[in-house]
Amino acid sequence: MIVIADSSPINILVRIDRVEVLPRLFGEVVIPDAVQMELESSRTPEVVRSFMRTRPSWLVLRAASGIPRLPGIDAGESAAIQLALQESDSVLVMDDWDGRRVARAKGLRVVGTIGVLEQAAVAGFVDLPQCIEMIKQTDFRMSNRLFEEALARDAERRRRPGA
Repeated sequence: MIVIADSSPINILVRIDRVEVLPRLFGEVVIPDAVQMELESSRTPEVVRSFMRTRPSWLVLRAASGIPRLPGIDAGESAAIQLALQESDSVLVMDDWDGRRVARAKGLRVVGTIGVLEQAAVAGFVDLPQCIEMIKQTDFRMSNRLFEEALARDAERRRRPGA
């Protein structure tokens, strides 16, 4: 399985100091060059740009030049979707609602930042309520209902014997 990421999950995970969950869960994570450009943009928080300057070996760049841009979504999301479509067994890590809708319509498996953190919590790598509180201190946009649903699933998991 190949894991391809858009910029938002990496951006948020770096900002809450939990980006290490990506290689712990998935090994390598591929980003297209358009996502790299977004993560290195002057509009991106300095902590994320610094992370990209010292990019770890598990974060693999893949050129996506020559891939046509999908209408209605930004260049990074479009390139990530297109790369995922080129792989027979891929998971796309993306938060943007429109990008996720397009990816799912094309038959791709998609997980967002909260889904990644839920997987990391199940594996014992993070405390999900703590991570969600840190995310709420950022500019990450997600409905409170989705945060509450993730927290409810986590609480239910913790109540089960052996969790």
